[in-house]
Amino acid sequence: MAMIDHNTTLGDLNDLDRDNFDNLMRNAKTYRFETPKEAQNFMGVCVDKALRKCGVKINPSMDGHRIGRLMTSRQAKVEHRVYDDKEEYDLCNRTGKTPYQTGLYIYSRKEIAAFVSSPFRHNGLVQMPGIYVRTTVPKVMA
Repeated sequence: MAMIDHNTTLGDLNDLDRDNFDNLMRNAKTYRFETPKEAQNFMGVCVDKALRKCGVKINPSMDGHRIGRLMTSRQAKVEHRVYDDKEEYDLCNRTGKTPYQTGLYIYSRKEIAAFVSSPFRHNGLVQMPGIYVRTTVPKVMA
């Protein structure tokens, strides 16, 4: 990672974030599910696995305050971002970067460590039934 100091601009941070996302998405896989509930459960497994890799092990008995302290101490963060797909694809067609997608961005020490998309329907030439989730979390069984 490049050094971030007081001379770093928001544009520099955006470029670093996009470069990290490009690199991370090279290993992304898309999983298909029959129902939205199955897709949501899969997302939970992915987030848990990614956070454990960042040193954050959340137990069901933990309250929100304790989880927040644990995340802060491990320098981990989870962001839910929503993007306009058309706008992102237009931007990325001009720049050659990977388009951001709506979903959960998991950060470790201010760098993207993992991505888990929100459930979506396939929008290709051939309409495939089902709900899909795209993730960079490795070796997750659907």
